[in-house]
Amino acid sequence: MSGFSLRYHNLLNVAKALINPATEEKQDDAITALGLVATSANQDLLLAELQLKADLTETQPVSAATLPLPTGAATSANQTTLITQSPVDDVSGARTVITYQHHKIHEGDTYIINEAYDLAINNVIDIRITTPNTTKWAHWVLEFDTESEYEFWFYEVAVITVAGSAYTPINLNRNSVNTSVLAVDIITNASLALANADTDVTGATTLMHGFAGAGKTTGGSQSIREEFILKQNTIYGFRAVANAAGWIHENMAWYEHESLA
Repeated sequence: MSGFSLRYHNLLNVAKALINPATEEKQDDAITALGLVATSANQDLLLAELQLKADLTETQPVSAATLPLPTGAATSANQTTLITQSPVDDVSGARTVITYQHHKIHEGDTYIINEAYDLAINNVIDIRITTPNTTKWAHWVLEFDTESEYEFWFYEVAVITVAGSAYTPINLNRNSVNTSVLAVDIITNASLALANADTDVTGATTLMHGFAGAGKTTGGSQSIREEFILKQNTIYGFRAVANAAGWIHENMAWYEHESLA
């Protein structure tokens, strides 16, 4: 078997000179540099720097691209799904929306009192509404029409001294099992004096007062265009007096909403 030999070649530059030879002098320089790092003072500085980073008291570089998104984040995919699910008008292709009041009907939180009463002259009808002591508030509107002349009031903080006939408000969403938080009762009397004995309005605040069909041979109508937000834990009363014999048709409507205030 023929022999073999190993040859070692130093790293030379183009001038054939040895590049950075590991001289004893350079080794001494390296040892000196390591000694500087190994001093107690320098180690304390290094430890202090590491402690700052461990305590997160320094701003740390973070890439937003690496952060996880929360569930339901507004990603492109979720926005596409939302657009796809948005209802569209079949004729124009326009996106369709509904008002908040209409939405509350769909939610099963909208109610009405819709009744007609035929009263003799000077007869009085009181519709009394008691709100609960909760933050589920009623947003209430009223309209009514009459056959003859009527005078009407809407009172806040009335006092019920004689109970009337309980009335169950009608839920406009007939698929809903929700019931109104308002307690409603209705009472009629032959005169204003008797009505005041049943429903004391002496200390009440008058929110509305007026006439329907005043000075006419035929009736009239009244309505509230803007809603009242009824105060919680309060008794309200709508009162109408027949100044001439005839019917009155009343339509009260409201939706109920949990206040965020």
